[in-house]
Amino acid sequence: RIVNVLMALITINMVYSLIKSIFIGINKIEAVIITSMFAFSPLVLGIMQEINTDFSVMCFFVWFIYFYVNEYTILKFFAGCLLCFSKETGILFLFFFMLGCWVYRIKVNIKGINICKFFTIFGWKEWILAIPPIGFCIITYLNPSGWGNKVVNVNNNIEKMDNMARGIGYVDGKI
Repeated sequence: RIVNVLMALITINMVYSLIKSIFIGINKIEAVIITSMFAFSPLVLGIMQEINTDFSVMCFFVWFIYFYVNEYTILKFFAGCLLCFSKETGILFLFFFMLGCWVYRIKVNIKGINICKFFTIFGWKEWILAIPPIGFCIITYLNPSGWGNKVVNVNNNIEKMDNMARGIGYVDGKI
């Protein structure tokens, strides 16, 4: 729980910094009010007391956005890794955030675009962010308890062991 409190404090400070950097003309009192609305929301205050992966996904996504806005490349990659490996939905958050950024970048640079220029629009700092979700998907697919075809076999074995432990049902055609 102490780790959750520390993560919440770091996230709340990052939200305050994001508000100050995104909304340029906002004064300190308005930024504090918006940040306190975030800090006392059920997502932060309600989940902080228990161990829940949704809380870490929210924290890591805020961290990722903070590092993205401030252009900290290594920390952005680190937050992207934490986001992907904390829960599967973190991959979706990262994917759709980066998809929106890429669509915006393409829209801005649309003049005379060809396939060679398409890959040069994004620098290595953008392409390196594809490593965590791709790596997570590969690791999860190759793992026996992941998303691959092996999941069916694992689930069948668990069901068989459960039936044997309870002493009920058929296991491989035997009572």
